[in-house]
This record gives sequence, C-alpha cells and structure tokens, in this order.
Amino acid sequence: MGIASSSAPGRRFIPRRAAFTLVEALIALAVLGLMGAMGATVAWGRRTGEREADRAMRWLYSFLARSDRTGMSFSLEVEPRRLTVTWKQTGEAEGLDASEGCSFQRRARTGPSSLYSPQWGTFTPALTLEVTGARGDAHYLILSGQGRVRTSAIPP
Repeated sequence: MGIASSSAPGRRFIPRRAAFTLVEALIALAVLGLMGAMGATVAWGRRTGEREADRAMRWLYSFLARSDRTGMSFSLEVEPRRLTVTWKQTGEAEGLDASEGCSFQRRARTGPSSLYSPQWGTFTPALTLEVTGARGDAHYLILSGQGRVRTSAIPP
C-alpha cells in the first residue's frame, strides 16, 4: 500500500530515494585515495630499533630462564649482525640474527663477551647494546650487573 499523491488522483505516490551526487562520489573517492596513499608510504615489514631490541630481549630471557633452571652459565658475544650465546659447560652455541637492515653494537668496549652466572644472577661485565633499526633509529638493550635485562629509548 502506498500513500496517495495529492496531485494525481488515483495514482499512488512512490517515494524517491536520494542518490549520491557526483560531488559526494568524487569526495568519497578522494578520501579513499588519500587513505591508500598514506598506507603505501608506511614501511610495513621494516623493523624499528625498539621492536628489534624487544625481540632480542625476549630471546635473551629464554636463556636466562634456562640458565637459572639448569645452573649452567653462558657467555653472550655481540657481533653487528648477530648475538651468540655459548654455554660454558657444553660449548654449545646458539645465535640470534638481526632482522633485515638492523644491527647490534656494544656501547662500551669492555671485552669480547659478557658472562652470565646463574649462581649469582649477574652479568660480568654489564652490557649496553645499541640496537639500530632498518630506518636508522636506535634503541638500547641493557644488561645490568645484577642480571636485569631491559630496553630503553635513552642509553644509561
């Protein structure tokens, strides 16, 4: 049932739906184009220094937990593209390769490696790594002498 139109007796009034105007359609396309352009400029798979430092910290935590559980000590060696953990009792080595475009660098030249002792829960010597991301941004992975591991945007 429709509503009767007052202008034509006997004819039914059919309401018209408003359509988009050409201007509205062009504005919608312009907004979608801008959103697409902004999304295209973001470097989607690139690692930042912060994300890479967090990845290295989580990797290192797994060794701290294993060391505390087994009582075995390990040394941590730093190369620009790789972190290497070597278990002192077995000589086994496991490494973490830096993501594409990222690198690790010691902040102070204290020695070739740092040793973690689970009996004391300490790193000797303490160590700060500058983790550089694919965009050149730096973040820091800090291994304190008391065995704490954290990341920071500011070096200690």
